Amino acid sequence: MRALGKISWILIGFYLLLVVLNAWMSDDIYISFRSIYNFTHGYGLRWNITERVQVFTHPLWVILLVPFYWISHHAFLTVMGISVTLSAATAYLLVKHAATPKLAHAALLLLISSKAFIDYSTSGLENPLAHFLMIFLFIQMDRWRQQEDVSTWLLGLLGGLLVMVRLDFAVLLLPVFVWVIAQQPRWANFKGLLLGSIPFVLWELFSLVYYGSFVPNTFYAKAQTGLPAMSMLTQGAYYFLDSLQNDWPTLLCISGTILRCLRKSNWLYKCWAIGLLFYLFYIATVGGDFMSGRFFSVPFILAVMLLSQLQLPEKIVFRASLLVFLLSLLQPYHPLHTRPSYYDDRKGNERVLYPHGIVDEKGIAWERSGFLDLRFWDPVFKIEQQLKQDACANPSDTIEDWQVQVAIGMRGYQAGPKVYIVDQLALSDPLLARLPAERRDNLRVGHYFRKLPEGYLESLKSGTDQFTDRPLATYYEKVQLITQGELWSKERWNAIYELNTGQLDKLINTSYYEQPPEVYPH
Repeated sequence: MRALGKISWILIGFYLLLVVLNAWMSDDIYISFRSIYNFTHGYGLRWNITERVQVFTHPLWVILLVPFYWISHHAFLTVMGISVTLSAATAYLLVKHAATPKLAHAALLLLISSKAFIDYSTSGLENPLAHFLMIFLFIQMDRWRQQEDVSTWLLGLLGGLLVMVRLDFAVLLLPVFVWVIAQQPRWANFKGLLLGSIPFVLWELFSLVYYGSFVPNTFYAKAQTGLPAMSMLTQGAYYFLDSLQNDWPTLLCISGTILRCLRKSNWLYKCWAIGLLFYLFYIATVGGDFMSGRFFSVPFILAVMLLSQLQLPEKIVFRASLLVFLLSLLQPYHPLHTRPSYYDDRKGNERVLYPHGIVDEKGIAWERSGFLDLRFWDPVFKIEQQLKQDACANPSDTIEDWQVQVAIGMRGYQAGPKVYIVDQLALSDPLLARLPAERRDNLRVGHYFRKLPEGYLESLKSGTDQFTDRPLATYYEKVQLITQGELWSKERWNAIYELNTGQLDKLINTSYYEQPPEVYPH
């Protein structure tokens, strides 16, 4: 490792300034913060306080946020402080371990050229933690390749932590860990990786015991929809096209690095490139996301790190990176162009501007949470004050209201623990998540409506079975046993086994719930 020069520090400072000026908070992270609020107030790590359901896809991010939220009792300040700190650490590690100062400067220029990377260095979501862990794992993997004093236990730990951030990162990491196991001595390497993965294994065991599933509820709500694979792949293609149109430096860097690594580099770097290809294919098959660029920020930081290590003419790489940065400024919504009135020229025109449901989520959330838009301070702080007052005034754990909602983030958090919310998109609902999504026109990725079974809401309110669909009533009885029953009862574990092995699927009238007779508004 080498000392950082003045130019490196200036570029790091400029990058961090850009991160802060573009700081914002998505509505989705408030879904996780409702669980965090309930946990820190004694209700358990759950969303609706009467049932154990994992609504968050990023358990390690939630675990990291909990102690800081416990101290601050403020979602926005908690997540912004951690995100900016992790972003600073990521930039420092990237520059510190670049092959040469010129390549370090090139890497920083690429970072500030990427709208996706700057936007999701905050946002409240798990991306900054994933950026940091990915860079740290890359460095340790490279040291292990060079036979430095790095244990495979550490590699397994970092890999397991990354998968705890998001389970789908396993797709990206698989080739490099296969490469590690293939080295000599194989059993010693495999044993070290297994020991390092103990925290991940412990979380999965906790998830099974507490929630009754190895995967979060959002997996069923978003990935087990019953929608045709070809329609998802088509939507995934639109996701790539959206980034090419609005943030071309990100995909250019990723694709260029993959090609260079596959063509001429060591086997570890080839495996990283193969992992990137696997992950890009995975993004396409799940339809991408509704947040433009979100899923590309982690592949991007890995590509930049690879680029800073490749044996390429440093002057050419630097000049190419400088050119990319200068040309990126021509994009109308480059992070350097962010201002207090950001998105005002597009507000209310989303369906025309984004016909495939892929949006600039930072723009949509800017008015209520953008750092440069001072209007956000009032609503953000009022929510925290209201929650504090409600907790002091009514400390009981009795449900006082039942609501059906869509877009449950900030509204769900603001409602507090005394309101039971039925999410028609099924992110927080253990029954609806296992029903097939309605076959609607203009489906938006991650927003898959489920039909509310007749009598479901009445059953929730009364605590008695009022289902019209009798087979589904039996199914819900099992779900209820898992999410509300005694943790170690034999009946609950039988239900867990039946649900996770698909033995109860025959109770769901798939065709009816895919195309219900009622017509819901889009």
